[in-house]
This record gives sequence, C-alpha cells and structure tokens, in this order.
Amino acid sequence: HLLLLSGGGSPRIISICAGLLDQTDRYIRITESYRQGPLLQAPFMKALADAVLARDEKRSLDCLRSCIYKTASTVTAAL
Repeated sequence: HLLLLSGGGSPRIISICAGLLDQTDRYIRITESYRQGPLLQAPFMKALADAVLARDEKRSLDCLRSCIYKTASTVTAAL
C-alpha cells in the first residue's frame, strides 16, 4: 500500500496511511478467528497494482473500495 501511495509524493498522506495500515494490522489479528475465508490474496493485489500503474483511477478506486468494505465487514462481524 505504501509503495503505491509513495507515487503521489505527499508525505502527509503517506504518514496518515501508514498509521491506518498499523491499525488495520491490529484489526486483522483480532478478527483472525472470525474470518470465514482467506485474506485478500495476490490476485487482488495484482489487480490493484495493475490499475494504479495504468493510472486507471476508476479501477484503482474500485479495488480499494472492495478491500475496505471486505475489511470493514470482517471487523464488524468480530465485534
């Protein structure tokens, strides 16, 4: 994630996202026993990277939105 964000050149955005990724890692650890399937795997990450490298904003946002909703659903179910 940070590698993709670093292309934007905003230290503030990179710092904020680094903090969010730390929190996400904590939530993933908390919800491991509640998860009913694997974490997003390589195909998703490749699709996101391909979209970003192609500068396809819509596809990039769709990939990120999907990841965020999946994570939110897992966290919500664990609460």
